[in-house]
Amino acid sequence: MRELAKRSWVDLETLARTIAEAERKDKHGECAAERAAILDEIEKIRKIRWPGIEVPERKPIPPGFVKCEVCGEYNGSTSWENLDWYCPEGFEPGEMISVSCLCKGIPCPICKKNKVHRPCSNSYEPDTNHIGHWPYFTGQSGCWECVRKREQQRRASNQSDG
Repeated sequence: MRELAKRSWVDLETLARTIAEAERKDKHGECAAERAAILDEIEKIRKIRWPGIEVPERKPIPPGFVKCEVCGEYNGSTSWENLDWYCPEGFEPGEMISVSCLCKGIPCPICKKNKVHRPCSNSYEPDTNHIGHWPYFTGQSGCWECVRKREQQRRASNQSDG
């Protein structure tokens, strides 16, 4: 990830997603130093690419969300008005939206050792102050580890065929 941050052409959203993915995989806070280094790199890139432009500070975690001590994701409910989010169709002012962490997910259908987010659930992205939705077919795809293995096998197969 640090190498990714060193390239000035990489967009900041990609870096934020990379950090979020690393935090999801890191269950013991071991990537905290790496995350801090990446955030420093992001700040340097931002100053080079957009000198003089102030980036707003990250908003505080919405009331009602509690960080899971195991996986680092959030659980709880809050009003959608506490998020940097458009009002979803059908939501009324003050209506609550719930999120759940990876620990409340289901076992990976492939390896059975890791978890995947519970289908039809939401998760909170603190870097963007948005909600991510996990559709019903999420439970069929497998965990990050299995998806990565499958992708590597597909690439190896394509190289041997070509």
